[in-house]
Amino acid sequence: MGRPSVYSKEKADFILGLLADGKSLRFICDTEQGQAFVPPLKPSTIRWWVVDDVDGFAAQYARARDIGLDAVADELFDIADDGSNDLMTIEKGDTSYEMENKEVTNRSKLRVETRKWYLSKLAPKRYGDKLDVTHKGDEECPVEFTVKIDNS
Repeated sequence: MGRPSVYSKEKADFILGLLADGKSLRFICDTEQGQAFVPPLKPSTIRWWVVDDVDGFAAQYARARDIGLDAVADELFDIADDGSNDLMTIEKGDTSYEMENKEVTNRSKLRVETRKWYLSKLAPKRYGDKLDVTHKGDEECPVEFTVKIDNS
């Protein structure tokens, strides 16, 4: 006798769609979207669907996660381009001036850097730093290593 399953194709499709949109499993289960199901789903339940490969869910889950990485990459531009709250107005007496809201700009930088790190770890061939390692050998200098890091 195993775990009772609350799996359904409707639930699976809903979850896979949000994963493909770059949402995290925790986000899906913790928000009202995830609470739409009765009983509410837990991330561990969905992970068990992957382990048990219910209805071929493991391959679909992996593919949705992979597609979701592209959504996260697209999100980097949204975060970087959004300057709507970067400035704040300071008023002193009759004078007002604008200055950088460092809390907002630092948070945006952290959000971008976290996503870049995440992408580079989960899909290093697509989003990681490119390393060009060459090896040369000749009579004068038998071994020479060149390491080039391309951050593009």
